[in-house]
Amino acid sequence: MYFHSLTGDKWGNVFVTVRTKAGYEGALESNVGKKVSMAKYNNNGDFISTLRLSAREHSESWSVVDGDGTVYALFNGRTESGVEIFAEE
Repeated sequence: MYFHSLTGDKWGNVFVTVRTKAGYEGALESNVGKKVSMAKYNNNGDFISTLRLSAREHSESWSVVDGDGTVYALFNGRTESGVEIFAEE
């Protein structure tokens, strides 16, 4: 498991951008591939949810949260770079 970024919001939630062989769902998985996702924890340290990036493989990733709670995930891979936006509904 690789930790790429750690950020938080004004409510005390923490977002950890991780890359594993199959993403992060609160535990390690062993499927093939290098999926990037963000694990969200509340201000008590409880696992809340996972935000998955749609692109398949990235070598580096960062995330930031704005004042409204919108999460911006920036990624850099071998063939593409970009940003994905996750907004609370």
